[in-house]
Amino acid sequence: MLSIFGDPTALITETGLLNKSSRFVIVEGKTDRQAIWRHVKRLGLSLRCLDGKANVLKFAKSARERGIDNVIAIVDSNGWSVLGMPAEYSELNGGVLAVTQYRDLEMDILGVTGIEGILAECLDTTRVDLAEASLGINVAESILHNAARIGALRVVNEAHSLGGKVNTLAYRLSQDPFEDCSIAMLVELAGLTPEVRNFAIERSLTYLDTHSPQTLACGHDVSALISRASGGTFGGGRAVSSKDVERMIRVAAGREVFDRTSIGVALEQFALAPS
Repeated sequence: MLSIFGDPTALITETGLLNKSSRFVIVEGKTDRQAIWRHVKRLGLSLRCLDGKANVLKFAKSARERGIDNVIAIVDSNGWSVLGMPAEYSELNGGVLAVTQYRDLEMDILGVTGIEGILAECLDTTRVDLAEASLGINVAESILHNAARIGALRVVNEAHSLGGKVNTLAYRLSQDPFEDCSIAMLVELAGLTPEVRNFAIERSLTYLDTHSPQTLACGHDVSALISRASGGTFGGGRAVSSKDVERMIRVAAGREVFDRTSIGVALEQFALAPS
């Protein structure tokens, strides 16, 4: 059974971690472990979990200060993919710290594979093809675009420390074949005044104009949109859960795919580095 440490100091002082003959990969939690454990094992590395990104970053700083070089900490970029990494962590990146290229590992994987393979597994391809041909839409682009709209709001919320929570109110499909059947979504920033919420929505449009959907979108939102589509117009009659979609994205990351992600490259370099 894998232990999840809530205290970076407790992890650093763990006997096994101070064993210089072993190399350790530190991740944020169980979901991250499930995503990369087979690749970590293949490279002959050991895996440990901390509870959350903040603890992993504290661990990385402490490990560097103590001169511990047989560890590498992995975190999702989240808003850093757009806003840039804070200076206090950028000096750790490429050493004791590895960060995803896009918002999270799922988006890194989709950046290699594309989204079409997952759509083919979750949606009715005949319905998708008919809708795209008759209406001139691209379902894959629609999903990424709407996930990016949500992601842009997340970035604004983080950049301006608004303290709001991005709530997905609904993922829906137009049921009228004569309307645009592209996937649409409704979101709000809970806990904010109408004025601040309007500012956030307006500011998010700037990010949409200046950044690609791949950079703004997060894997959770992409998975939720695909899940909703699978139970609607483009589905085969049975919805695929959002968690199952995320799981399928990770499974799609075989060795060839994973090794092309920024985390895959960092882990291989770490495993092959001289002791």
